Amino acid sequence: MSFYGAVMILAIAVIRRFAMDRLPKRVFVLLWELALFRLLLPFSVPFPLSAYAFVGKTGVMQHRLAQIPAGNTVPQTLAIQTDRYLSPGEALPVPAPSMEISFRVILWAAGMLLCAGIFTLAYLRCYFEFRTSLPVDDPAAEEWLLAHRLRRRIQIRRSHRISAPLTYGIVRPVILMPGKTDWKDAGHLQYVLLHEYLHIRRFDTAWKLVMAAALCLHWFNPVVWMMYYLFNRDIELSCDEGVVRQLGEKSRASYARTLLFMEEKKSGMTPFCNNFSKNAIEQRITSIMKTKKITWCAAGAGAAVVAVVAVFLATSAPEDDSSQKDREKAAIEEVREEPTEETAETKDRQGFDEIWIEAPGEVLDAANSYVEGQYADRRNRGDNYSDYRIESLEPVYTYDDFQGMVLEIYRMNYEFFSPDPEKLELVGGMSADEEGWVVPWYPNSTYLIFRREGEKLVYLTVLGENDCLPGEQLFTEDLGHVLENLREDWQSGSTRMISYELEGFWEEMPASLYGGEGFTIYIPQMGWNVYKPWNRPVELEAVYQDEIRIWVEHFADEIFSETEERLLSEGYDYADSGIELWERKLYRLEGEKLLEARLIAGKSGVWVVYSAYNPAYEWGSRLDAIAATFAITDYPAYGEEQDVGAKESGDGQEAEDIMTAFCEAYFARDKDAIRPYLIQSLQEQPIPVYEGAMPEIRGIKGGFQPGEEGKKQLSLECIDAQGSCFYLTVSLMKEKDVWKISGYGLEK
Repeated sequence: MSFYGAVMILAIAVIRRFAMDRLPKRVFVLLWELALFRLLLPFSVPFPLSAYAFVGKTGVMQHRLAQIPAGNTVPQTLAIQTDRYLSPGEALPVPAPSMEISFRVILWAAGMLLCAGIFTLAYLRCYFEFRTSLPVDDPAAEEWLLAHRLRRRIQIRRSHRISAPLTYGIVRPVILMPGKTDWKDAGHLQYVLLHEYLHIRRFDTAWKLVMAAALCLHWFNPVVWMMYYLFNRDIELSCDEGVVRQLGEKSRASYARTLLFMEEKKSGMTPFCNNFSKNAIEQRITSIMKTKKITWCAAGAGAAVVAVVAVFLATSAPEDDSSQKDREKAAIEEVREEPTEETAETKDRQGFDEIWIEAPGEVLDAANSYVEGQYADRRNRGDNYSDYRIESLEPVYTYDDFQGMVLEIYRMNYEFFSPDPEKLELVGGMSADEEGWVVPWYPNSTYLIFRREGEKLVYLTVLGENDCLPGEQLFTEDLGHVLENLREDWQSGSTRMISYELEGFWEEMPASLYGGEGFTIYIPQMGWNVYKPWNRPVELEAVYQDEIRIWVEHFADEIFSETEERLLSEGYDYADSGIELWERKLYRLEGEKLLEARLIAGKSGVWVVYSAYNPAYEWGSRLDAIAATFAITDYPAYGEEQDVGAKESGDGQEAEDIMTAFCEAYFARDKDAIRPYLIQSLQEQPIPVYEGAMPEIRGIKGGFQPGEEGKKQLSLECIDAQGSCFYLTVSLMKEKDVWKISGYGLEK
């Protein structure tokens, strides 16, 4: 493959050298695409007029290649036939590879992986940068998109991280413009956007991807590296020619000046993007100025060149039938030995080294989110775990009519990895293996509950049962109690589904109502930890795996414009041009994190809902959906429904204030200050206080959640001097309509 491909590449390079200014540039792109097929297809198309038929029969050439020591070829896995001749078209068996072959294969594979790694890193670097781009909201861009429609929807976005326009994406192509683009310069935009549009229409990004794959496979062939350089050059020249031909020869000078004024910061490779930049600037401008109208003669000559190269160099000579049969017989005689027991045993083991979990997407998402949340919670509590995995996940039972619903039950077993299992204290149903994988509860006792809605599964809840199975009376009764409580939450409004769009599809996540004095917000249930920060202006903070955050701040002494100006001075910028009168959305890049701030004007000051995440995680739409559930309970236009939330919010704030004052006295070891906050029956008993050094306090875990009337339990998350996480859990109850503490204690 590499040899025949190299011959074809050299022939195209010669044609290119002498006919570059005489043939349409598109011809050379087509020739390189033919060469790509020759490099990647593992078979040849026999044709009597192939160029190889004139220098010797293919059979003779292959016979000579067969005389090369086996160590100089890349082995293939072929079926071994021991009792008959091969029929025409079957693969020829080969002797078992030697140690020399293995070394050469390893060397080739190492080079291939190195090249693939370089391209992957370059792609990821570009991907992370491009994900921070913002959509362009400009009449000129919208008008251009309406006039240049394709079946694939084109987007125009902008980024301050680039200084020259480029195109990326195949199915959903994007034209990425510099942040400083002058959208009033119609001539400049016409040239740039048309150039990138031609890249999209011709699928140049896809061809670059194929070229990169060929380069990884044939990294040892210097001719392929030359092709990679010329192929990328000719793609740009072809698009330049297409722009001039569409806009007319009079546009050549203006287009060339536009090209000259383009700037590019060469910060690294962008192998899968098409750049409008100063690469090979001299040749491109020279080619632009020489572009002329395509004549019938030039078009015919170009078609003839493509046809000749395809027929003579992309094919191989037909083989001689007699020599083919002789080689088949000889090969069969060489491999008549039976496979060894070791070979047979190895073959039997193939495919059973890993456990593959097959389940609907909704089930996999729910299972992974639940385990991620459990893992994050254990880590926050100070448990020494460094990894997690889902060991099994399978459907075990279906309730055809459970309270009018079709319920499907999936059983899951998950494990956490401990790098130091000797220090684990196994309690309850916990168990651990020799490698350090820990089952945190009874094995195979976690059940995911889904409701069937046509072809879709809707996640409801998780049920833990270690002494009964789905379908049994006890399991069914427990499931009924759980779903009844869930239904009460939905009816009370304390639980809802948050919908968001991801990659063109709408998805949902169950969320619970949280709030404080003057506001409410819904936070997803699975994987999130919610805090009432300690001694900070933040009203509420929710964290997902310590990397994704959303929090609420209240600036009671500021007016809307003051908060807006302060954020702009801190480096924030407007996320879009559509600015509402009483709401703004700002953003700021901080290292690899994208910070977004949603400002809302309220009756008592300004509220800001912040979020922070790495754009590579594609959490933007989810965080927007969460932030959109924020509501101000003191806002007059919010309506009657919010009055209930305001009452609950104020009630929860009173309980939190009591707990805050109690915790301050508890850590200060002031028993006299603690006593008034306790219920009457506890005031005369011994009062325990914290004996260690003042810990680092994260905040109240969970914030305010509507619960049973007159009762509440809150936990304060803390980090001690040794870095271990612990909780001060406080139980509160109403005593004479006043919140009092009915119990408290420390929990690791």
